[in-house]
This record gives sequence, structure tokens and C-alpha cells, in this order.
Amino acid sequence: PVAASTGGSIPEIVGNAAVLFDPRDTEALLQSMKRLLDPFVADRLRKTAAERIQLFNWDRVAAQTLEVYRKTAHT
Repeated sequence: PVAASTGGSIPEIVGNAAVLFDPRDTEALLQSMKRLLDPFVADRLRKTAAERIQLFNWDRVAAQTLEVYRKTAHT
């Protein structure tokens, strides 16, 4: 289970597989970490993360990159 910052592209990457917090808010970080101690939350995040990680693999990246190149070449 992960607590992750809402800064940058992190929320886009983790999706709903992490507890998010504002990096400028120490209380929000503390609350996020406390949520991770809840067995139900931790279990849900583990399952969600296992599903989410399937979206990120080199074959998929290569196929998406190739598609961008193909679209760009035809414009």
C-alpha cells in the first residue's frame, strides 16, 4: 500500500491504487499514513495496484509509441 503526493504526474500514474495527499500539508500526509494502517484499505490498495500495474509494460508502451508515430506521419 502506498501514500503518494498529488504533485506532478503521480496521481495519473497511481490512479486509485494509492492514498493521495497534498505534499504541502503535513496533516494530510499523516492522515494518509494512518489510512494505510486500516487492513481493509491496505487490502483494497494491494488488489488495485496489482490490476493497475498491468497497464504499464514495455509492449504496451512500444505499441502506443508506434501508434503516435503512425498518426504523426499521416498528418
